[in-house]
Amino acid sequence: MLIAYYLCGMKWPELTTTVDLLKRGGTILYPTDTIGGLGCDALNTEAVAKVFDIKNRPATKSCIVLVQNEAQLAQYVESIPSTYAALANKWDRAVTFIFPQAKGFQSPVLAADGSVAIRIPKDEFCLELLAAFGKPLLSTS
Repeated sequence: MLIAYYLCGMKWPELTTTVDLLKRGGTILYPTDTIGGLGCDALNTEAVAKVFDIKNRPATKSCIVLVQNEAQLAQYVESIPSTYAALANKWDRAVTFIFPQAKGFQSPVLAADGSVAIRIPKDEFCLELLAAFGKPLLSTS
């Protein structure tokens, strides 16, 4: 597991290493908008299983998925409500939304009803990582 850090606005020197690790199914511990998260490629079922194993997390307890922007969000949900943008921009902090119908994710990323919790972070580090990786990240506390 790689522990990622980002301090004082300095560019993160290990971004390429982290992206390579994520692409190989690795797990990372990284800062998010709220607290540090344990994460992986949200589309890689083996990587997700590793995260659940590390955390001793029940498979019935879904996680949050981080995506880079609304364009990436549209790839992984059936529809984005017309009120989404107004609600997402209402707060200074990132907000997690529950979308009732997800695309491309497997259990246990999905809740039992097929919904998924997705956040577009506002944290500069997370956005940089998501841009470099190009896919959604699983995030846990």
